[in-house]
Amino acid sequence: MSKDLADTKKCGDRKASGVKAIIRGRPSVLIPVAQEILKEYNSRITIRQLFYRLVSKGIVPNSESSYTMLIQRMIVARRDGRIPFEVFEDRTWHSFLGESPCPIIGKAEVILANGIDVYENAEEYALNQLKNAYSEFDLPYWYKQPNYVEVWLEKEALANLFQPIAEKYYVTFVPCRGYPRLSLLYDCAQRFKKVPNDKEVCILYFGDYDMRDLNIEQPIAKNLCDDFGIQAKVIRFALTREQIAQFQLPPNPAKIKDTMARGWKEKNGNVAWELDALEPHVLENILDKAIQSQINQDILTERNNNVSKTREAMQIQVKEYLAEVQS
Repeated sequence: MSKDLADTKKCGDRKASGVKAIIRGRPSVLIPVAQEILKEYNSRITIRQLFYRLVSKGIVPNSESSYTMLIQRMIVARRDGRIPFEVFEDRTWHSFLGESPCPIIGKAEVILANGIDVYENAEEYALNQLKNAYSEFDLPYWYKQPNYVEVWLEKEALANLFQPIAEKYYVTFVPCRGYPRLSLLYDCAQRFKKVPNDKEVCILYFGDYDMRDLNIEQPIAKNLCDDFGIQAKVIRFALTREQIAQFQLPPNPAKIKDTMARGWKEKNGNVAWELDALEPHVLENILDKAIQSQINQDILTERNNNVSKTREAMQIQVKEYLAEVQS
């Protein structure tokens, strides 16, 4: 090896060593640089974007291990207040929003007044609109229900199966792809903060039965509480050990090299089970029943009756008004 090449190699080794020291031993160097980079953006960015900016500045090496380490540093920095939660976004997931946690309910008298106002200023054009004004009155599907409900799914591949049922019941559906990232939890927490105090936040969770996913409910609830002050109940509806036995699902080899594998093999064997193994109609039925389990049917019936009676009353008022002005 030539002297120049040897010197270059030594320089590279020192640089790599210095980078590791910055990340592992001197996070105070990494965070200020990250803060300055984040100030350059007027919109949210991903941690991957920040990573490449840090790589270009020679602050971190371009490797998956350093990217993983940066994620951990950013989690700590957001939790201790050095980095705002809202600066990052996770573009690997997309929620399908259902009914608002705190919807605005239209008042029947306002709807009628608007219909009458339009009618009086454009009679022929607005006559049908006035006659049908009653249909504009509605109440949220979850009106006065004790729970605010969302469906979270670990398997993005099943999103097309889950979304229609979530829409049927007007609930928000979140494909979270394994352990939800802090950016995802932050966004969901902003939605949960709008939930009225008399409602309980309930997350209906669906995921694999394996060493990583089995106890995911606990960290979701804990992180929402510790990081954002959100009290949420996370309930696993699938996959469960009972469902594995009931539907005789075939096992797959477990990732025993995973760091979380300790004790799994002794309890369950060298296997794991996939949510995808359930037949589509079975999964749809489980999801449908899971959402229904959160609905107070008496309250729903009262809500439906309220809507029907109010619409009937509005129709009568319109007829009386028209009879008066047209006489």
